[in-house]
Amino acid sequence: MSNTQELSTDDIKTIEDRVVYHFNRMEYDEARNWALEGVQINNDVCLYFLGVIAEKVGRFDEAVEWFTRNVNVNNDSDSAAELGAIFFNMDDNPNMPTDRGKAEYYLDYALRLNNKNGMAALSLALCKLANDSTDLNELRRLLNIAYNNSEGETKRTAKKFLDDLNSSEQKQAPPPPQNNGGGCFITTAVCGAFGKPDDCYELTAFRNFRDGWLIEQSDGRALIDEYYAIAPKIVARIDRLKGAAEIYKAVWKNYLSRCLKFIEAGDYERCRKQYVAMVNELRDQFLKEG
Repeated sequence: MSNTQELSTDDIKTIEDRVVYHFNRMEYDEARNWALEGVQINNDVCLYFLGVIAEKVGRFDEAVEWFTRNVNVNNDSDSAAELGAIFFNMDDNPNMPTDRGKAEYYLDYALRLNNKNGMAALSLALCKLANDSTDLNELRRLLNIAYNNSEGETKRTAKKFLDDLNSSEQKQAPPPPQNNGGGCFITTAVCGAFGKPDDCYELTAFRNFRDGWLIEQSDGRALIDEYYAIAPKIVARIDRLKGAAEIYKAVWKNYLSRCLKFIEAGDYERCRKQYVAMVNELRDQFLKEG
């Protein structure tokens, strides 16, 4: 396709599908090429993924340009949320622009565009906490939005903050929650994509594997600690993407279903190797910069 001025509805749908398909396969150059097909008509999906791809490879100024264009032209809530996340710079990446004022502005704007944007609500609450906000009613409002309109780790994090707020006797914002080893973040998010409850067979099997075998290995505790440092960030990053449910389903097909078969066969060592490979590859795809 070359004449984007004459794209039909079917053409646009094809472009959007190819962008998402190649992005999920980590074929970023191909995804970008397809996304550029939709730029001349300011297609919201194409502009969004151009921003995500630029962010993924560390071109943050370019990412800001694509996201800003999508916000200005299409009033895209997800792009506004991404701008907020970039300017918030939760991980203190020295290569990212950091402006907490802009972060609050764009996250608030994302919510005004879509008052059910759970990731924007949680990010705005965290941003306000980082800015030493003491408005507990506003924090509670944002966390309730996040809890009621999110799945997976975003929902659990919002619930933890709400519990801290509700139990606090002091008029100050609670500290960030600490992982205590109780959750299987990626597996829970994947099972959530299939509509499975927290006590489903699959999650129970993985928790039993972790608590009954992995933790007893010589490097088990170190692996678990490393997982709890990385996994919530991976899940939070995926949750901000359009098509997150499809990404989780691919994770199930490519990794977790195999891990479960190894568990059922009692082949715990192969399960460990498969699970470690999954976490490393997801980290490379969603956290590492090019």
